[in-house]
Amino acid sequence: MPTSTLALTNTRSTSVSFAESILKWESVLFAVICIADMITTLYMIHHGVATEANPMLAPFLQYGDATFCIVKLISFVPMLCIAAWYRLQNPKFIEISLRFGLAAYVVIYLFGTCRQFIG
Repeated sequence: MPTSTLALTNTRSTSVSFAESILKWESVLFAVICIADMITTLYMIHHGVATEANPMLAPFLQYGDATFCIVKLISFVPMLCIAAWYRLQNPKFIEISLRFGLAAYVVIYLFGTCRQFIG
């Protein structure tokens, strides 16, 4: 078997599909954190203890919970799909990017939450 054929065979056996890529822990955790943020935001708003800190999402609350949830999902689901697609070409870059994004999201979430409750 020629070397190039062997290398191609090995590359295919280690590659992942789009579905496997979108189910990698970084993508799943990112989605879970975003959905948890969405749910806790709505809970705290309905109980009068917080407001939406994101100025791009806040206006959509006036149109109801469903609209807010749809816009919130639109804010991260396409990015996770693009990341899953690009992971097929450059897995290390996406791993690092999503991990950085996760850390940044948590820091920003904690900062926004603390700012509302502490002042």
